Amino acid sequence: KTGKTAWAYPAKGAVINSTIMIADGQVIFVESHNPDTLANRPGRVKPTELFHYGASVVALDLQTGQERWRTPRNLHDIQHNIFGCAAQGKIVVVGSRNNGSDREHSRVHYDVHVFDSRTGEPAWFRSQNQQTKIDGDHGEQDHHPVIVGDRLYCEPYAYNLHTGKPL
Repeated sequence: KTGKTAWAYPAKGAVINSTIMIADGQVIFVESHNPDTLANRPGRVKPTELFHYGASVVALDLQTGQERWRTPRNLHDIQHNIFGCAAQGKIVVVGSRNNGSDREHSRVHYDVHVFDSRTGEPAWFRSQNQQTKIDGDHGEQDHHPVIVGDRLYCEPYAYNLHTGKPL
C-alpha cells in the first residue's frame, strides 16, 4: 500500500522466467549458475549458456524473500524450452531436448524433474520420448506441464504427481 518493494532477490545468475512459481508460501524458480547471463541486456540466452555451468532450483519465502532452500541440478541437456509448475507439495520442472541430430531418426524428448517443495529434494525423474521428429514446427518442444489434482500431464503422457507412475 505504500508503494515500497517488500524485498528484492540478489540473483547470482539468470532467473528463468518460465519457471517462476508460487506455492506453499514460497517463490520458486530455476536459476542459472552462469553469472554472465545477468549481463545479457535483451534477456534472450540460449539454454546451453544458461545451464553449462549448472543451475539450481531455488525457493524463497514469499513474505520475506529469505532463501529457504537451494538444490543444484544438472540441466545441461536442455536445448529448447524449460517450464515449471507446482502444486500439492511438488515442484515440476520440464525441459526439452533432441536425442540426436539425425532428422529422420532423432526425436524430441522431455525431461521431467519433480521435487519436494518443502526441501527441494528430488522426488522422481522421467525422460519421455515425444515420438516427434526433430526440426519440426515451432510447437514440437513447446508443451507446458499441467497439474490437475494428483496428476501431472506432460503431453502426451500423464503421471501420478507423487510417485511418477505412468497413468
